[in-house]
Parts: sequence; structure tokens; C-alpha cells
Amino acid sequence: MEQTVLRMLQFDVSVPRPHRAVLSILRILDASEKKQDLVLRAWRIMNDACFYTPALRLPLLPFVCGCLKISSQQSSITLVCDEMSDLWPRKFGVNDTELRNAIGILQDATNDLVK
Repeated sequence: MEQTVLRMLQFDVSVPRPHRAVLSILRILDASEKKQDLVLRAWRIMNDACFYTPALRLPLLPFVCGCLKISSQQSSITLVCDEMSDLWPRKFGVNDTELRNAIGILQDATNDLVK
């Protein structure tokens, strides 16, 4: 009933699934041998971000690419796309400005929980 009312009021009731997107992106980047540590770190960042409103306002792909970028830096793993190490987010339509913005917000989200 509640979702019907929200749809009538033109609320977007769909929920993007960033956890599934992380797995898809890692599969496309062929990072299967590195996947477990990256997935665990990205999962942790995503779960922390669920309690931070600005992070929830991010579009799905910048959110996911930001989580993967932070987790790859934390684990010292380089994600590569077509032999261009830092350009892999562009393959998914995320430009540098969106990525920097997402990383800043996600870092704020994880820092807020530590305080």
C-alpha cells in the first residue's frame, strides 16, 4: 500500500544495488584473482555509506567506482582496463570530477563513523 501511494506521488521507489554492481565491474575488469579483498573492503565502505545522507544521493556508478577506487588504494591493488590503470572508471561512464566527488563523500562517510 505504501509503495503504491509513493508511486502515485511520483516518488522513485526503486533501489539501486551497488553490491551487485561491484561484482559486475570486477568481472568486466577481470580482477577475479584480486576480488575477495577488494569486495570485502568495498562492501565495508558501502555499508558505512548507508548511514551518510550525502553518499546516498550519489548516482550508482560514481558511488561504486568510488568504493572500488578507495578499496583498491587501501589494498595496494591496481585495477586495469585496457592497460590504462587509472582510467578504468571512464569505461563505465564516470568522469574524473564525478569520481573525485564520490571519493570525497565516501571518505567523509567512513570518517564520520570513526568519530
